[in-house]
Amino acid sequence: MRTPALNRIKNRRHRIFVLSFAAAGFVNARAACIDAGFAEKSAASTATRLLQRPDIEEAVDEQRRLLGEREEAIIVATQERILQEYTALALQRVDDFLDWDGKTLKIKSFDEIDTEKLPAIRSMKQTSEGYEIQFWDKTKALEALAKIKGMLTDVDVGVEVSFTIKGLHDDPDDNENRGEDPPED
Repeated sequence: MRTPALNRIKNRRHRIFVLSFAAAGFVNARAACIDAGFAEKSAASTATRLLQRPDIEEAVDEQRRLLGEREEAIIVATQERILQEYTALALQRVDDFLDWDGKTLKIKSFDEIDTEKLPAIRSMKQTSEGYEIQFWDKTKALEALAKIKGMLTDVDVGVEVSFTIKGLHDDPDDNENRGEDPPED
């Protein structure tokens, strides 16, 4: 990438050396010299001499800084993508994919489904009765998102909860069955 420091280098082979050295991850200055058109026989000593020049040193440092910024941007983009994927899984809703008109349940066409929601689909196959859609585990996605956001630490969300509702009885006058204390005599 052309930068101010690189533009100040007037010698074309020196500029190519800097760019080649950067492209190789700053690990093989000898190969960068050869790429720039310097003699292979003296490439190692030429590389050492070039790297000691202030203008080349400045251009190499600038390329390293730019590469580091690009790598950080890639990492941030990757983190954003992971969050988007987990969010799609965690916030999936059946009505994102299906239509119910009161009588018939239909799968929406892909044109009708928000593309950000599609990662929630684990598999989809045609059966003799229509289509079978499987979604990724929403609970695991919610747990992962909560951990990423620092809301949870090592919590087992695979807990079964059961309860009994007392007090549901057909006779509204039967206080005992409505969960109230019986009147005292």
